[in-house]
Amino acid sequence: MLDQDFIKKMQQRLLAEKKSVEKKLGELRRPEMPLDNPDEEDLAVDAAEDIIEESSRATFRQLLTRIEAALDRIDRGTYGIGIKTGKAIPREHLEREPWAEECAPIMQSQ
Repeated sequence: MLDQDFIKKMQQRLLAEKKSVEKKLGELRRPEMPLDNPDEEDLAVDAAEDIIEESSRATFRQLLTRIEAALDRIDRGTYGIGIKTGKAIPREHLEREPWAEECAPIMQSQ
């Protein structure tokens, strides 16, 4: 069982990470200035940048969703318990990934 000091520490980390992710999402949403008379290379670069930015937005939105879910689990008193398995998530794993929903898969040595 996780102690309240640890949970409070994780909550602070999650809130800070949430703020950082929201800032990054806001920066990605800034509209671009259209180019005057773009050539094919400019259009290709813009298209590639759009794809990268959309991928980044999707990744940040997914992370934000996981952070918000972890904060909700703290509020409900279920933080640190696997969503599907109901097993305790090791403290060390939560320190690496405060939004973890399950225990990390165990890597077996060959």
